[in-house]
Amino acid sequence: MKINFTLFNMILLLIIIIAIVMIIDEYFFKEVKEGFELTEEKYKNLENKLCSTEYQKQQLKALLVYNYEVFPILDTISKPETEFIYSYIKNSSDKERDENMHISPYTYCISIRKIDGKINSSRFAFGTKKNHVELEKNIKSLSKDIGITDLPNKKDDVWYGVGWDLEDKIIKFYTISKDNKTINCYVYKTERDSKNNIISIKYDKNKKYDVNKEITYMYKDGKTVEQYNNVPKIDNIYYKKYPEIIEIIGDMTKRGFSLDTYSDYNDTLNLYFD
Repeated sequence: MKINFTLFNMILLLIIIIAIVMIIDEYFFKEVKEGFELTEEKYKNLENKLCSTEYQKQQLKALLVYNYEVFPILDTISKPETEFIYSYIKNSSDKERDENMHISPYTYCISIRKIDGKINSSRFAFGTKKNHVELEKNIKSLSKDIGITDLPNKKDDVWYGVGWDLEDKIIKFYTISKDNKTINCYVYKTERDSKNNIISIKYDKNKKYDVNKEITYMYKDGKTVEQYNNVPKIDNIYYKKYPEIIEIIGDMTKRGFSLDTYSDYNDTLNLYFD
């Protein structure tokens, strides 16, 4: 009997391909699926641990969306810093939005440098306008864990929050006056090891803010910087100066964030989202 070897070879090749696909599906895709399941499980564990309200769930979701789609916050900071952020989520409340709308308890900031279009998405801050006692406890715990021995006395103010600029190796501690009219920011320079632990931290400088509903004035390096609050949109001149903002604001809006504040100084535009 004459055998059509071409057809036989094609059938054999097809069987081999099917076997390879089955092996890949069994081992490779199974691991990928299990990874997603573990990620989902980890999210649920975080949600159960941190969230008792819908607002807290929104805060957790915002953190993870920014972490995975914009900048890897949780992969770039130490465990004490992560725990501070988780504590912020656990203690966050939608009541923070009820008054003093020009003051935000949290922010995610994207900066654009005009000279070369460089974008810094590593800036963010978390704090409170109401739960200052719990925040003070968490700030003192964090400062001790990361090696700060000279955290300034808040005097007559209350603790407001902690901010980061990971690209510029900065961590900042904020206080706010009891009448919500002034903010002090204590800036520290950091060095980290390969596991993102802070191994060196040094006080750098102090910045002061005069807080107003429409414009907050920041005094930095001998300059006065205007920060525009509760903005419905950015002035058109900035779209010409920083064309990147069209895509940035569009993408952040799609992710569920809203532009709240912006400032422009030293040829750098800072966009603050909440």
